[in-house]
Amino acid sequence: MVQLGQIAIDGSKVAANASQRKSHSYAKLSEREQNRLETVEQILKDAQAKDEQDALQLDPSHHESAEPGPQLRGITQELSQNRSLF
Repeated sequence: MVQLGQIAIDGSKVAANASQRKSHSYAKLSEREQNRLETVEQILKDAQAKDEQDALQLDPSHHESAEPGPQLRGITQELSQNRSLF
């Protein structure tokens, strides 16, 4: 069953600022989000590679696998799960 309430219109005018240039579709926002996630993942991979390179320069016997570390995996998983960051 549907119940209707009261609706009142007072005729107030409110200025709006909704330009098409600033508005985005859901598809466009999803695309931008994906691009940002890929960028963050690439930055983290580059940082991991640089850390490994620095570690090898300091200790040549030190060698890590090509598999990303648990911290990098945790960050990328957190980013992919918490999409509200972007």
